[in-house]
Amino acid sequence: MSEKWNDLYNTGISRFDNINKKIVNDMYLLSDNIAQGVDDTKNHELFKQIIHNMVELWLFEENLMEEFKYPKIDSHLSAHKRFWNMMKKLNGYFESNIYLDNIDLFKDLREEFLNHIDFEDKKFSKFLNEQGYEQLDYV
Repeated sequence: MSEKWNDLYNTGISRFDNINKKIVNDMYLLSDNIAQGVDDTKNHELFKQIIHNMVELWLFEENLMEEFKYPKIDSHLSAHKRFWNMMKKLNGYFESNIYLDNIDLFKDLREEFLNHIDFEDKKFSKFLNEQGYEQLDYV
């Protein structure tokens, strides 16, 4: 699988971009795996890695939102919650050993995530940059 990350999704906050890139590329890999009939056990492990990276990213984001008193925190957290609900549903399929051959579910998840980056994360990153945050971003 080739990387599917596009630098147009960069937010200007290197830690966000590095984690987002990993998540997006893993989401594409997961879709490719499902299309190629890769074992669901392997796919579930990859999906759990996506969840782990997502939680790491969101904890980091949400701490910064509180620290910098981001004025749009409620709408951003609401978007996280919607996305989390999608992920829980998909994880439930894996946990129930339901054969996953519907890659559209994962395409929807990926598209939702990319839209979140493009709209919510970029707004937040712009706010952080206006606060001088990138100079503090050591990761």
